[in-house]
Amino acid sequence: MTEYIEYNALVLEKPFSLSLKRLKIPKKLKIAKMIYSGVCGTDKHAIKGETDIKLPVVLGHENAAEVEGKRVTWPTIIPCGKCRNCRIGMENVCERNLLFGLTTTDPFAGGWGEYTPIPKDTILYDVPDSLDDDVAVLIETMASTKSLNQVDVKDKNILIIGSGPIGLLSAVHAKYKDASLIAIIGHKEQAMLIGKIIDEFYEKDTPVEELRNSYDIVMDAGGNPGSLEYSIRAAKPRSVILEGACMPKCFNFDISKLIKKELKLFTQLGYVPNDFIWATKMVEENQNILRKVITHKFKLNEYEKAIDTILNVHHGKIMFSLAEL
Repeated sequence: MTEYIEYNALVLEKPFSLSLKRLKIPKKLKIAKMIYSGVCGTDKHAIKGETDIKLPVVLGHENAAEVEGKRVTWPTIIPCGKCRNCRIGMENVCERNLLFGLTTTDPFAGGWGEYTPIPKDTILYDVPDSLDDDVAVLIETMASTKSLNQVDVKDKNILIIGSGPIGLLSAVHAKYKDASLIAIIGHKEQAMLIGKIIDEFYEKDTPVEELRNSYDIVMDAGGNPGSLEYSIRAAKPRSVILEGACMPKCFNFDISKLIKKELKLFTQLGYVPNDFIWATKMVEENQNILRKVITHKFKLNEYEKAIDTILNVHHGKIMFSLAEL
């Protein structure tokens, strides 16, 4: 006779419609007891019906949990490990990959619940003893700043477009790598969460003509056609643009705009699982400033307030605290 663990989880049943449901997992599966789960921009797009994921689903792919008595975290990407791309270390473009909390075969494998099943081939990483549970959730977001590893930022001036969590963690990453000057464009209430490492701030709709225009690197952390267009206009000739976010939809782009300024464009698609190794170290060594990025924590039964905040408030990192309902 199959034994189950029953638990509460937040289920997205249709766009803008989430509800707290009672679910169950067979005890024979590998199961994580959730501690914290973060809210990503991708989750926001899913809630608004702007993605192609199948519903119903339990969201939540930025996680800290306990598995078999150990604190762990894990990448969103669950690679097959067998295709050509996986064999050459490009699991982020695996031909058959699944995304935890988004597109797994089990729609209820997601972090926004008291427990979650851990799908086969999920790679677990230990959380260091020195790292607090809530800050550990930021490892996944830090791994998403990996485009900064493609260039030398030491002693360089960098402009970051976007003040959401990826933009803020990109600033921390750049500071860690000894950038000379860090500027950010976005919302002041977000940017000032890490104000002491930001040298220049511009409001979101600042005309490019008012920018310093002497940045060696421009990082687009906005993840939309408008933010990429702005990045190119803001970049000085022969500088570098990092496209560090996920575009929610495909779009056409005029490459001549890059050529006319002899710009270099570096792109990324997510990360590979082993990016969690350097990201964990970076989060561990910067957790005092990263703790300031966490602006909201909600219990599962506060989900209506949480969703309102996600959709309508300029926020840092939002998390669900899952140790209690």
